[in-house]
Amino acid sequence: MESYENFIGYLNTKKNICIVGKGSTSENYDNKEYDLYIGIKQAILLLKQKDILVMNDYEGLYGCETIFKELKYILCPYYPHINQVFNTELNYNAIVYYANKYGFKGKFVIYNLIDKHNIIIPKLLNLTSFTSGDIIFNFLNLCPDKINININLYGIGTTNKDNPQIFELMLRNHTKNNNNTLYINYLIRRYTKKTGNNTDTRVKLNHVKSKIEIFKDLKVKFN
Repeated sequence: MESYENFIGYLNTKKNICIVGKGSTSENYDNKEYDLYIGIKQAILLLKQKDILVMNDYEGLYGCETIFKELKYILCPYYPHINQVFNTELNYNAIVYYANKYGFKGKFVIYNLIDKHNIIIPKLLNLTSFTSGDIIFNFLNLCPDKINININLYGIGTTNKDNPQIFELMLRNHTKNNNNTLYINYLIRRYTKKTGNNTDTRVKLNHVKSKIEIFKDLKVKFN
């Protein structure tokens, strides 16, 4: 495991960062060169270089089986959500086991999601989050050189439609295993509706954007 302090030190060395989420504007992600590439859950499948996978749901692993070996970091909560529910019976070790099973050789950074249970875990970054898309900004905001970091953001806070290419990539990169029932249930829940649960109205979409814009010192371009 990597301490969040060391991880922030790593982020602080980067000047141009690309972050991609599941929204349809992630179709506009270009192939220009960045210092760091970050994917929110399965949106990482779009990236030519897969540096950091960010997730708060256990199901964010599904469809990424073939690319775990390419990752440098996985950012995940101490208690990941499963089926959209906080569950203290499931912890980050389930994610560690799954990723390592498919060849992950990078580092895990564990954070703690504070929700209605109000659980605080010492030595972790304890944070609140509306979606997986705002988590990484809690870390970037702690970078000493944050005012000199340029962040290009695709597919987060700009649209309430999904990029269908991500669904196709999930199907192509998934490896059938004992979790297949959970995988199928996730696909049904996530992709039989027009939008994801957190961005299915303009109000919620604006809330996602506002949760990122709170970090005033970060130079974020919404694409």
